[in-house]
Amino acid sequence: MQENPKESSDVQLLERVHKGDSGALGLLYIRYSARVYDLALHFSGNEKEAEDITQNVFSRLWERRELLTNICSLKAYLFRMTRNEILTLFRHRKVERGYARQQMEKEPQHAPDSSMKVTTTELVEMIDIAIERMPELRKRIFMMSRYDEMTYAEIARHLDISPRTVQYHIGKALNELRKLMDVMVLFV
Repeated sequence: MQENPKESSDVQLLERVHKGDSGALGLLYIRYSARVYDLALHFSGNEKEAEDITQNVFSRLWERRELLTNICSLKAYLFRMTRNEILTLFRHRKVERGYARQQMEKEPQHAPDSSMKVTTTELVEMIDIAIERMPELRKRIFMMSRYDEMTYAEIARHLDISPRTVQYHIGKALNELRKLMDVMVLFV
């Protein structure tokens, strides 16, 4: 008899996974894989990499099943696992490209009972990745506006472009960051 994934709570399924029930892991996969995939795809921009990240998250969940006690929020736990996979992907990309960039602070391993809320540090890391993925001109304009606190007119003069072009790129950058927030809301 096939079990309906909606019938069991996350806590019940985690208890079953903790005891080695691979069927319960399958139900969690059905319930959460689309969310993990969407977040991974948003940052990687690559369907294959998003699929790999999704598989890695659920494989690691199974490998670490002995640690699955006292998890307050499975969504938050999966978000952190996904975020860590995305960060690993971007670190790997940086090494492959061979350019030197300041290393991101490594976050200590979270205990399984970590807080349900996304921390400011986590949010800043994800925003930094989103900004890094922007086209070069948009990224430069956005950073000049937000980090250097330059006006649109100053940016336009500095880059020898029109203020309307600056406005366009700022609008596009803010739209991309809003989309990020929409994807992240799925995990909160």
